[in-house]
Amino acid sequence: MTLEPEVKYAPTDGTIRKGENVMHYKQIGNERIQLTPEEETEREEREAAHVARAPIKAFIQLRRQRNRMLDDSDWVVTKATEDGVDVSDSWKSYRTALRNLPAQFTAANIIDEDLQPVEITWPTPPD
Repeated sequence: MTLEPEVKYAPTDGTIRKGENVMHYKQIGNERIQLTPEEETEREEREAAHVARAPIKAFIQLRRQRNRMLDDSDWVVTKATEDGVDVSDSWKSYRTALRNLPAQFTAANIIDEDLQPVEITWPTPPD
C-alpha cells in the first residue's frame, strides 16, 4: 500500500488523516485495508459504548477504594463497641465522609476529557 505524501499515518490507532476526513484501517498481514461502512459503524458503536462505560468504571473504582478504607477502619467501631465506649467524633466524621464521597460525583465530573477517573481527595483517617 502506498500512502500519499500529504497523508499523515498514525500507526498506533489505525487511522489516516487527510484534511478533516479520518479514515480507519485494519491490518491484515502486512496490508492495511480501509474499513467497510459496516465495520466503521461497528467501530463507532464500540467507541460509544467505551465512552458510556467510563463513568461507571470510575464509580466502581471509587466505591471499591472507599469500601476498603471503611473496612480498614471497622476495627475502631468494633473496639469501641467491645469496650462499651462511644466512637470518637473524629472517627465518626471520617467514616461519614467516606460514605458520602460517591455523592459528590456525577457521570459528568468523575472522569476527565481522556475518560480517565479524576483525582480524588480522600478523607484522612484520624490519628
